[in-house]
Amino acid sequence: MLNLGFSELESRLSTLLANAGVSDYDSDERSQAINDVLRIDLMQYKKGKWGHLYVDTDLTFASGVASLPSDFNTEERLYEENSDGSVLQKYDKVSPDTFIGNHDYTYTVSNISGTQKFKIYPEDTVTLKLWYYKLVTIIDFTSTTTNVGFDYKFAIPIAQLAAAREIEYKDSSNSKIIDYRNSAEKRLDQLFIIENQLVAPHISIYKDIYDNTNIDSVPFFNC
Repeated sequence: MLNLGFSELESRLSTLLANAGVSDYDSDERSQAINDVLRIDLMQYKKGKWGHLYVDTDLTFASGVASLPSDFNTEERLYEENSDGSVLQKYDKVSPDTFIGNHDYTYTVSNISGTQKFKIYPEDTVTLKLWYYKLVTIIDFTSTTTNVGFDYKFAIPIAQLAAAREIEYKDSSNSKIIDYRNSAEKRLDQLFIIENQLVAPHISIYKDIYDNTNIDSVPFFNC
């Protein structure tokens, strides 16, 4: 359940700053720090391959070329599907340097006239199924009820990383910077295992397990 709200993060962030002996920032600066964590830190961690960001779409190719989804981060699977949703023809990814247009059922992502696009061979006009990891949307924190697109279990590491960013602006020698980042990294490692190895978020039975898992109650997940 993606139920983590901005007000919860803002409250935790203020507490962490106080514990570090750093005066609190205003709401705009707190919002910026949290957005930076969501859009930069969490997208750089494990290439942003969080289970709940794994989505699918139908991608229409014209003469072997298609635009990337607007929220595209990195692709995982590209294939033509049967009417029942099963895989009819899988496409294998190759690098732009080795995509020479003579290997059947391959694809790459390359720069075409200054824009990154998908290219496939054969250069068909066809609709394919793409599974990919999406980027986090930039959050407008004009409302304190805004949902940030992550589960409540992420509240601690997101607040810690945001606090580390804010403290560094004011006091780069503060020991809490390293403490918060190390703690956040350990917590993210735990959450990554839960999201991507113990569950498949798009399968309802495992989604229920994920939503009801308390990582603090699992011995080897304790920080």
